[in-house]
Amino acid sequence: MRVSRQLWVPCLLGMLASACQPTAAPPTAAATLDDLARRYVALTQALALHDRSLIDHWLVPAPAAAPRQPIAPLLADTTALRQALEAVPVDRLRADEAWRGRYLQGQARSLHLHARRLAGATTTFAEEARDGLGVTRAEPRATDAAAHRATVARLVPGAAPLAMRVATWMERFRVPETLGQPFFRVALAACQSAARPALGAAVDGPVDVTFVEGLPWDAHARRSDAGVTAIEVRAGPPLTLTRALRLACHEGAAGHQAQYAWRAARATGPQGWPELALVPGFGPDLLLAEGGADAALSLTMPLVRRVEIYRTHLRPLLPSAARPTDAEVDRLVEVEEALQALEPIIGDVAAAYLDGTLGTEAALVRLTDEALVADAEGMLRFIEQRRSRVLAYTLGRHHVRSTLGVDDLASLRAVFPPAP
Repeated sequence: MRVSRQLWVPCLLGMLASACQPTAAPPTAAATLDDLARRYVALTQALALHDRSLIDHWLVPAPAAAPRQPIAPLLADTTALRQALEAVPVDRLRADEAWRGRYLQGQARSLHLHARRLAGATTTFAEEARDGLGVTRAEPRATDAAAHRATVARLVPGAAPLAMRVATWMERFRVPETLGQPFFRVALAACQSAARPALGAAVDGPVDVTFVEGLPWDAHARRSDAGVTAIEVRAGPPLTLTRALRLACHEGAAGHQAQYAWRAARATGPQGWPELALVPGFGPDLLLAEGGADAALSLTMPLVRRVEIYRTHLRPLLPSAARPTDAEVDRLVEVEEALQALEPIIGDVAAAYLDGTLGTEAALVRLTDEALVADAEGMLRFIEQRRSRVLAYTLGRHHVRSTLGVDDLASLRAVFPPAP
């Protein structure tokens, strides 16, 4: 049964369930989703003064924030916000309001977790994954991981340690530094062309690409209030065919570029949802954003199309003497798939390391030998900084794909904010 906002809003904080009447709660206790959304935004801003990673960027000019406040009252306010949102009867709202209510509930749970940690609480990795991202991590099966490593070993034979062999072999697909910008642009255009039939204008729009020294992540995309998607790519690690196409599809096209277009359409205007103008670095939002961008990559570029893009769009840009053969390109795609299948091991290592059951050296060994991570030290630093949020990158794609239930790029739209 659909219940109007006029009915459920007055009883929201009174929590009177089915016996609620429009006049049961005093006027001062009434709260709408708009009110709760504004509280969420204000509390996120306040806590971000203690932890800058909570806010990625804004799609509109950031509203003025209150002066820095102590953690204790912020924790109390965050607890109250979580409780108020959990009382919202989302199952009785119309579809778009139900999506909004569930979104705010998940983000408030995560914000409460971060406030608790800032107040000094100790949390387990499993608790952070559950309350911080809304997921339960399944431990990777050793037999599956061994099979994927065996695939990589068959495709990249040699006597050196496997991770070293993979890193050396990937040099075969390296892009000269002088070609980085045009090469990335071609990869971006290929992703946009492949995604446009399913997602339309959301994959278009102006894009700026820069290579930046010292980025803490491989690449990052922001959308300005003028609608320009600015993609920063970490300079230093070699750009390869694999890295160029993966980052172009993840940060642009059907990845973050489309996501930001959908968010901006719902965040702005007279009936806009202010919480979506804030792009957070936490919560189920982060899981869907990163998982959705990775899912967009695999849905936009299935194996056959990826081989075609490598062969016909990217390989011709390489110097003729350094161009990989058709057979090498085929092997590259197989190696990519096997390495991607090993990513859950990163979450397993992160859980053991952050819970104190795995030491630094052992963690580095597992990341190198089991997950075949090229830069194990860099990955461990990322785990230390982002903690359970690393699961957004290793588990998010599987979560989104299982939510969709179909291998269809157009269906990805349903995961994100409904159109206004």
